[in-house]
Amino acid sequence: MAIQDKLPDRPLRVDELNELQTSGGFDSVTTNENPPLGEDHLFIRIGDVEHTLHYTEEKGWHKCGRRELE
Repeated sequence: MAIQDKLPDRPLRVDELNELQTSGGFDSVTTNENPPLGEDHLFIRIGDVEHTLHYTEEKGWHKCGRRELE
């Protein structure tokens, strides 16, 4: 299952972000800022890899980056 399959088909609300952060499913979940319509950028760390996801109306949640952490 892809990471984005666990997300709703819209930007996250603050309470959903908090739930994702405390779920224990990922090593860390952070965002860029608090946009008025919900969180539409996520940085999800799994082990030594950080995945960047972005939400748009056209594509839904999609990966737009991946980097190895030192």
